Amino acid sequence: MKNKPVFEHTECNRCLGSGFYCIGTCFGCNGSGFKLTKRGYAAQIYLNNMRMRPAEEFKAGDLILFQGFNAGSHSQKSKFHRVEKVEQMAARDAGYISNPDALVVKITCNGMSFVGFAGASQYRVGFTNEEKQAQIADALAYQAKLTKMGKVSKKAD
Repeated sequence: MKNKPVFEHTECNRCLGSGFYCIGTCFGCNGSGFKLTKRGYAAQIYLNNMRMRPAEEFKAGDLILFQGFNAGSHSQKSKFHRVEKVEQMAARDAGYISNPDALVVKITCNGMSFVGFAGASQYRVGFTNEEKQAQIADALAYQAKLTKMGKVSKKAD
């Protein structure tokens, strides 16, 4: 079973907190045994958004999450990489045929490149443990301002 969520949660009522249902992983909680409440889910989204950055705002030295993939015999795990170079260019120069005049951002890490559209593509940023803890504290403070339905309380002001 996975760790308890940081944000408000309840025990999964499908697997009764075990993480297993019938003969396999519980699909209700993805095997964690817990489900976020609406308040907890809103706080998790708030935290996730704090950890994202538009492609054009990255600079050399930042950490960026490369989302891995599973392609049978050729799979790659999701992993953070140090940004080596950030370039802005026309989409045609990056090999895009559709919308060739659009501005794209090419981020290079360890010989791999990410190409995203400027103003539209966001990626997960890596942070130090201290920064992560401060972000979690901020998200918990945000959660405290939410109603049970996950909306900001009018009393929170």
